[in-house]
Amino acid sequence: MQLTSILTIGAMAIAGGVMAQDTVPATPVQPAQPAVPAAELTPAQPAADKPQATREQADSLMKSMVSLLNEVNAAVSSVTDKASADAAAVKLKEIKAKMEELQKSTENMAPPSPADMEALQQQYLPEIMKVSSELQKNVQALQEKKFYGSEELETALGAGMM
Repeated sequence: MQLTSILTIGAMAIAGGVMAQDTVPATPVQPAQPAVPAAELTPAQPAADKPQATREQADSLMKSMVSLLNEVNAAVSSVTDKASADAAAVKLKEIKAKMEELQKSTENMAPPSPADMEALQQQYLPEIMKVSSELQKNVQALQEKKFYGSEELETALGAGMM
């Protein structure tokens, strides 16, 4: 699964309370496509021991994830040489830590109601897909430039990102 697909699923997972797969393929980045149809992102029923996330909580989480996706894209798109590639790798590690914190914040809550989840998908999925598409293009350009010789950036955009 591509990095941006993981991020896309991760964004919807934060609101939906489902876990994204944690794999990255060895194949080149492909053109942007929805990783999972929105209908398949429907959350599971709330666990009896966890309070159900409110629409406001889920909305806040989605805003945070979209912000983090934009940070990833900004870091990747800023690379023009090895020094900026190494700097972007550091930034991506920081963003990864923020994503992990965000994911942890959802561990004690059940997904929002199916109606709220549907509304969140309709509201945020287009923006997430747009940012994911831009990110895929930027990563592809970096791959073509061999990450400007930065092993740190290559690692950060590989298995180390998610």
